[in-house]
Amino acid sequence: MDSIPEDVKARLNAILPEFSARGFNLNGVPTHPNILLANESSLLLKYSDEKYFLFATYDFDPTAPNMNHLKADFEMIKVVALKHALQVEDRSKPYPYHKVPDWLNDFKNLESLILDNVDLQNDTILEGLNLKVLGIQKAKLDSMQLIEKISKMGGLEFLLYRSTFSFKDVEELKRRLPLITIINTSVK
Repeated sequence: MDSIPEDVKARLNAILPEFSARGFNLNGVPTHPNILLANESSLLLKYSDEKYFLFATYDFDPTAPNMNHLKADFEMIKVVALKHALQVEDRSKPYPYHKVPDWLNDFKNLESLILDNVDLQNDTILEGLNLKVLGIQKAKLDSMQLIEKISKMGGLEFLLYRSTFSFKDVEELKRRLPLITIINTSVK
């Protein structure tokens, strides 16, 4: 990581272990990513021809005119992690909930999505995504409604959650989706 600018290196060192600690599996990911984009609202990392990771805030807009040069790279993204801010956050403070951005529908190769502080009350985007991994760290939605949404997602293999579901909710998810692996990322 010697060629990576210090401010980007600091954000990478803060973000990657945090997501890894939350159950976002970064095993086998090289430590020297090719940084395609690094700003206050996003880090777009390329690890190989097939592995593109986007760590972004909910304010990030890949459809903005200044992002046109990355359009082909955005189409290759397999993993998106959306947070309130691209830094280690004080989890004892309340953060606002954010809507799932519409632009996720444009990421046709998306396999994994991690959402933190997300408002899913009127969301229809999740049901249209063909995800293998869904992580919900904190959501604004009745848990039974969220279970309904997740139950409609075909192809889901892993569900990561933190303080989103009760024990009863997890049992209901297991009953409805017996083939997916459900991981509580707040348990160490």
